[in-house]
This record gives sequence, C-alpha cells and structure tokens, in this order.
Amino acid sequence: MSVDYVLQISNRALFTVIETAAPILLVSMVIGLIVSIFQTVTSIQEQTLTFVPKIIAVFLTLILAGSWMLNNMSSLMEELWSDFSIYIRLLIVVRVTSFIFRAPFFSMANTPRRVKVALGIFMASLLYLAMYPHVRVEYTGVIEYGILVLKEAMTGLMMGVAASVCTSITFFAGRMVDMQIGLAMASEYDPTTREQTSVTGMMYNYLRMLVLLVTNFHHYLIRALKESYELIPVTGAVFHSDKVVSTMARFMADYINLGFQLALPIFAVILITNCILGIMAKVAPQMNMFAVGMQIKLLIGLGAMFLTIGLLPYMADIINNEMHFIVARMVEAMMP
Repeated sequence: MSVDYVLQISNRALFTVIETAAPILLVSMVIGLIVSIFQTVTSIQEQTLTFVPKIIAVFLTLILAGSWMLNNMSSLMEELWSDFSIYIRLLIVVRVTSFIFRAPFFSMANTPRRVKVALGIFMASLLYLAMYPHVRVEYTGVIEYGILVLKEAMTGLMMGVAASVCTSITFFAGRMVDMQIGLAMASEYDPTTREQTSVTGMMYNYLRMLVLLVTNFHHYLIRALKESYELIPVTGAVFHSDKVVSTMARFMADYINLGFQLALPIFAVILITNCILGIMAKVAPQMNMFAVGMQIKLLIGLGAMFLTIGLLPYMADIINNEMHFIVARMVEAMMP
C-alpha cells in the first residue's frame, strides 16, 4: 500500500463525509437564518421557535435524502473493502495496538496516545510484510469481520494484561514495607498509572522498570508479540476459559508469594525492632514507646532499604521470570 493510495483513500473518505452531511448542514443553516430574520423583524424571542423548525427540517431531510446518503456511504465502504490487504492490515494493527496499550513500558499514561498508535501501526506494518502473503482471512460479511476484529483486540489485550499485572507485585511489596515502617498513610500520584500509590511502591516500581529497560526487557515483549503470530495466527485465537482462569489463579498465588519475598528483609528487620521495643517498654515503662518507636522504626526501615537496595537486580529478575511465565501461559490459553 503506497503513500499515494493512502492519501487518495483519505481524500475520498473526507469528501464523502462532507458530501453526505452537506444536505443536513445546509438545511439546518438555512432554517436557522430564516428563523433569525423572523425573530429580528417580529421581535419574538421564543426559545422553542429556535430549535423546533430545525428538528422538523432535519427530519424531513433525512426522509427525503436518507437513501442517497446511505448509498453514498456504502459506495465508499465497497471501495475500501475492494483491497483485500486492508483487512489483514487492520487485524494486525488491532492486535498490536491493543497489546501496546496494556503492555509494560509502552502503556504508561504519560506517553502520548498518538505515539502509541504510531508505534502500533509501524510494528503492524513490519509484521504484515513478514507474514503476507502467508496470511489468509475468511469471512462472509461485515458482521463476521467485525467479530474477527474483536477477537484480535481481545488477543492483544489479554497478552498485554498478562504482562502488566506482574508490575503490581512491586506496588504490593511497597505497601507492605510502608505499613511496617510507618508510611502507610503517605501516598503519591503516579503519572505512569494516574493513581495514588505508596511511596516505597513507586520507588520500587521505577527502579524495577529502569533495570528491566537496561536489560532490554522491552525487546522480549516485542519478540513475544511477533512470536504470538506463529502460535496464534490471525483470526485463529481460541479462548480456553479454564486455562485463563487457572493462569490468573496461579498468578494470584505468585503475587502474594513474590510480594512477600520482596518485602521480607524489611519485614524481618522491623519485626526484630518491634520485639526490642516491646522489651524496652517493659523494662522502662515511663518511656513513651509509641512516640519513640515511630521514629526508630522509620529510621531503621529506611536504613534497611538502603542496605538491601543491592537486591534490586534479583527482584527485577524474579518479576522478569514471572512475566515470561504468565505471558507464555496466556498465549497457550489462546492457542487453537
């Protein structure tokens, strides 16, 4: 598909839209002008007189020119659907863009949507050149093709969700750490998710994303999307509900397990600190352990986080492996 052909189709579509909407717009404009002149001459400022004639005129215009408008739009659709490659390109674009709008790194809310769409179309064009003419799409009408588009959108969304849910592990671990060191009530606005998140969870999440980006994990996501077409051909997805449910149940178990592992060093240090503070409260009851303990736990918790920051590559590797597993299981749940 050349650039000239795209421009030709775009101009044809724009001209058809203007041509189809012209009768209604012209009638509405003429009626509005007549009503305005009438109100000016007679000094009648009735609000009903402003929009009722327009509604009646537009309704009559639809009755008289409705068949011509439908035929005009139908001719454009037939012209667009005359090129078979457009069908395949659209299906590939739908899966790729759906995946990009949910996958980690690519789905950040502070990334402009136009950039996401442009990246999706660019990647879909490369995939189309690699797969065409091996791809064949069979359908009997517009409704069946629409169902195929929805199927491709669900395939891309489920793959993207499978990868993105693993990022919630760091937020879960961060909330557990904040509850232990006394920062549970503190929260910040995360521009990547547009939600209020815990302070430690946001820090862990940004550091994890930085490590995964340095290790080229985004290349794995692109390769996984490309390899999904080898395992799940275009329009060939079959959704096995039992496998999808078992995959999500397995993730929930790993979610709690991995989140607790990430927060375990801080949790253990604060547990020992609480035991020492309890003993001190018995030994010196005159000391206000509630006021002193909050400061001590915060100081020790931050110190433990500083000392265990070297475990970050290990944490990123755990989440990396979990993403590999969940994405593979989700693709397997949609294989024909």
